[in-house]
Amino acid sequence: MCSDLGSFSRFCAYYSIVGTIFMVWVTVMVTKQPFYIGSITHDNVEAVTGSAYGALSMFIFTFGTSVFGIFFHNRNMAMKQDMLMSDADLRPLFPPGMSDYQVSSMTPMQID
Repeated sequence: MCSDLGSFSRFCAYYSIVGTIFMVWVTVMVTKQPFYIGSITHDNVEAVTGSAYGALSMFIFTFGTSVFGIFFHNRNMAMKQDMLMSDADLRPLFPPGMSDYQVSSMTPMQID
């Protein structure tokens, strides 16, 4: 599944999108309506809000890094394709079914 940078970055991008959506909801709830969450008291509202913003920023950072990884992987793949295409120009052209391997038409005889 995550065998190269592109697939790993796509996985992290999807994960961070879901995490960002969830943390936006949590941040709004903690900021605007903390009285609906039972474990939050008036004393720790600022600490919980700071933690929610911190987690949200980490998911956004992960998404940005994943997008960079996807673009980096796609650019490297395009460069590899260009290199393969430029190497193809240097190879000699043979008719279909013919290769550049040297094949000896003489076979040694075996005597039993």
